[in-house]
Amino acid sequence: MNPAKIVVFLAVLSIYTPLKAEWRLELYAGKFFPGRSDLTVRRPAAGDDISYHKVKWADRSFELPFYYGLRVSKFPTRESKIGFEMEFIHAKVYSNPEAHVRAAGMVANQPVAGTCRLGDHIQQFDISHGLNFFLANLVWRTAWWRDEPFSSRNHFVVFRSGVGACVCHT
Repeated sequence: MNPAKIVVFLAVLSIYTPLKAEWRLELYAGKFFPGRSDLTVRRPAAGDDISYHKVKWADRSFELPFYYGLRVSKFPTRESKIGFEMEFIHAKVYSNPEAHVRAAGMVANQPVAGTCRLGDHIQQFDISHGLNFFLANLVWRTAWWRDEPFSSRNHFVVFRSGVGACVCHT
């Protein structure tokens, strides 16, 4: 389907949304806490096909470009506890060439197995301008500590779970 048609469809759909629905737009920034992951480098022309295991990543959240996110939420009414969200998160990760990691594979057509310094084979590996997450979330908000009916005008706790894709800007 044409992207322009999708935008028009969503615009028309929003016109017919009940006026009592609650929409939220949130822009946020903060600290990203990347975990560990495997990194595989394949360069057939150089004879490289190696996997580095449990590489630890740094984030640099407060250096340009910053870590940020944008979230659009819709709840059927202000009293609704369940809602839906579309979310975009921009993060970045940096390797540490001084780190020692487990590796297995081939470098320059020579077998490599065991622990090695990451920087012995690759100078640096960063995703610094676009580790982009596009998510669809299901949201549940609650104020279980109050006896009165839920209202979004009071304090509440939010739980969300989502699925989506990670698109790297490479």
